Amino acid sequence: MDTTLQKSFGMRCKELRAGLGCSQEQFANLIEMDRSYYASIEVGRRNVSLSNLKKIADGFQISIAELMRGVSLIYPSHSSQWVSLISALRKWKSSQRAIVNRPNKLPSIVPISNRYLSQRRR
Repeated sequence: MDTTLQKSFGMRCKELRAGLGCSQEQFANLIEMDRSYYASIEVGRRNVSLSNLKKIADGFQISIAELMRGVSLIYPSHSSQWVSLISALRKWKSSQRAIVNRPNKLPSIVPISNRYLSQRRR
């Protein structure tokens, strides 16, 4: 099982909790959750239910959407696309192609214009 999402969510919770200046135990008591369960969320060992997401968001006094802001993931279903992308990059000349990063999407490979290349060489 890929735990990238759980780890990213755990880091977000830890960051918000640290901003409040309270311990895991204090925050878990505040949201009426077992301390060890909350601790395992912060280290990315739990796949959190919607009801627990709501508890955590309410504890931080933010919406679930705000709680999820900054939580990132490359979905496991995209892993084969990444392998294909890497294979394609190895075949193409790096001077003729560039990877364009797009927020929340897989990168794209696009041709580089001669003008772009001349600007980079300066």
